[in-house]
Amino acid sequence: GGRAGAAKRAAMAPKRPIQQMRGMTPKAMPQMPNLLHDGPPAKVSRLEDAAGDAPANPGFAEREVDASPGDTRPRLDAGVAFDPADMTLNVLPAHDGRVLRALSDGGLHFFLAGARASTGIAQGRYFFEVRVLEVLNPADLRRTSHAIQKPVVRVGVSAAKSPLFLGEAEDGICFDMDGYVASGKQRSLVARAFKRNQVVGLLVNLDQASPNANTISLFHDGQRACEPQPLPEACKGKPLFPHICFRHTSVQLNFGPSALAPLPFKCPMLQDAAKADVTLTPSSVPKDGKFTVVFPAAMPDHGGFDWLDTFLDEHPGFVELSDRKLVEWATASGLPKPAKHGPKHSNDKPEWMFGVPSLDALEMRKVVSAVAPLVPRQYVVMELKSNLIEAERAEMTRRFAPTLYRRIAEVVVGEPPEDFKQRVRAMVLKDKQARLDDEFKQRQVDLQRKRAIEQKQKEMVERRKALAAQMQAKKDEQEALLAQIGRGPDGAEGEPKDDPMEGTKDEADGAAKEEAPEEGKEEAKEEADAKMEDKKAKEPEKPKELEQDAAEAAGPRVSPGDVAFGGSDSTLNVLPTMGGRLLLGLTEGGLQHLLAGTRASVGLKSGRYMVEVKIVEIATRDGE
Repeated sequence: GGRAGAAKRAAMAPKRPIQQMRGMTPKAMPQMPNLLHDGPPAKVSRLEDAAGDAPANPGFAEREVDASPGDTRPRLDAGVAFDPADMTLNVLPAHDGRVLRALSDGGLHFFLAGARASTGIAQGRYFFEVRVLEVLNPADLRRTSHAIQKPVVRVGVSAAKSPLFLGEAEDGICFDMDGYVASGKQRSLVARAFKRNQVVGLLVNLDQASPNANTISLFHDGQRACEPQPLPEACKGKPLFPHICFRHTSVQLNFGPSALAPLPFKCPMLQDAAKADVTLTPSSVPKDGKFTVVFPAAMPDHGGFDWLDTFLDEHPGFVELSDRKLVEWATASGLPKPAKHGPKHSNDKPEWMFGVPSLDALEMRKVVSAVAPLVPRQYVVMELKSNLIEAERAEMTRRFAPTLYRRIAEVVVGEPPEDFKQRVRAMVLKDKQARLDDEFKQRQVDLQRKRAIEQKQKEMVERRKALAAQMQAKKDEQEALLAQIGRGPDGAEGEPKDDPMEGTKDEADGAAKEEAPEEGKEEAKEEADAKMEDKKAKEPEKPKELEQDAAEAAGPRVSPGDVAFGGSDSTLNVLPTMGGRLLLGLTEGGLQHLLAGTRASVGLKSGRYMVEVKIVEIATRDGE
């Protein structure tokens, strides 16, 4: 017996093909790779693995026809772009909006990124294309739930002013990378999943003379991937704008006029649309070119955020910068709601515990505060405590350059106006009514649960009574049978019975724990102190400042737009965005290991000038 006997019997057994040993036919046997000649199998990303088993040709019947070649109406001359007012704070468009990338440092890679184009389709039939360029795998993904680990790409259309998280509202519709169509939080599987480097086309048909009027269709590499999907009722009769929502990815968008993957029929792209068929979103850039940033001065938890809600309703173009907004953004991205608030919680500095170290450390606040001034928008900096402290207020206002922003302080102290009181009373009444409704619903649920438990307990008591009656009847039957044969119910006389055990056992003493030697700890501490002293000794002394103040500037100056970074003086992995004020580097496919370099278009011939550089984020990929 044992392992030796098993090995001997296995050696003496007749050899059978491995297919028969596993119960498989040679035809069903999978082809195993030859690692010596073929090398190791290629790694497949989660996107490619999800779409690997999809059929190559679904074979949908095509009812779309070629567009009429006789349309001579004036075409769209302005480029289809993305306005910062219709983008989330983490979106960074590059190459004139043809590439969208999201910030990934400080936990921002867990947040959904959304962007809506500035050109909407009011009538006619047009399409645009999207391609996933890279899939990012940050280092802390494995320590989170599966829902926020998965890459997200949603491609669709939405009405103006709808939420930027595509698929959540009823006035928007989209396809996601798993093949689902979503609108108003309703999802249905209608197509195959798409993967990285695959060209995804979205056809929007608002031509009332077409059999597919008021529908959108999905195409993979120029081939139809699903049947035309009807638009929601909330989208009909409104201009629909191209919209994309993504996470853990970088995407490329193509609005035309030439297609990356032409459709089976002739159809113009959005960039080649007739002017009469589209609607343009008004630019968010003020007439004088200066944006406004508001710094409210209010006491924390004394009506400041109630004032902010009123201000945002009256000025919808402003973007809130606050911890409260970050928490709302995180929960809208699928992160679990933070745990119950502690005694130090406030709207200005809320307490949260998402269970993700980078989020719980509030690192994304630093990234957002550093990048927000680079993306011109109308802002409300809702940092009430910092706005009341002179040093912190000066630091925040310094980030917003006076050449681009108009900085305003809004004092929210004192007796509020009557309309504000009425609004706050209505909000308090609404919140109270909602709380009472929730409590009533919870009481109803608890009452139903209590009744169900009582019913189950009653049924259990009845079953126990029935079982006891059955056992008693069986016992009576046995006693009657024993009485007939002349034996007592206790059995035969002299039957041995178990005697109780005698004696007691002594309890074993626990083993003493060994104490770690203190000498090793003291030596390690002395060595660390010695290294710290050596480091301080090597630090150079602060140099004396020899530079003097510059004279007053006179004569024409270089305009801010002249200093830029061109494609000819940049490596292939450089993505300049925000007019060259922010430089990104590609990180997929090993490009994160290659140096990125770029040179500005303006050089110094004489004089004394300076430039500043700030590291905004440090991207760390999984396994590195």
